[in-house]
Amino acid sequence: MPGKVPFNPPATLSAPLKDTDLISAWAKSDVQTIAALQLMRGSDNLFAPRESVTREMAVVVAMRAHAYKQDGQNSAK
Repeated sequence: MPGKVPFNPPATLSAPLKDTDLISAWAKSDVQTIAALQLMRGSDNLFAPRESVTREMAVVVAMRAHAYKQDGQNSAK
């Protein structure tokens, strides 16, 4: 499936997301993977799935994903 993360993320988040009830069921596992890998980080452990994403945020996520792919780990903390 395109867009799926092809590796095993850490089993748990350091702090669970507080707004998982707002995340669509089909996206929850992917959001948890993205959060566990710290490719996307919100404030106060919120993912905020209904908020807009700025261009700056999109670039940061792309840079973190690229760094993860290059190193096999998240080196863009």
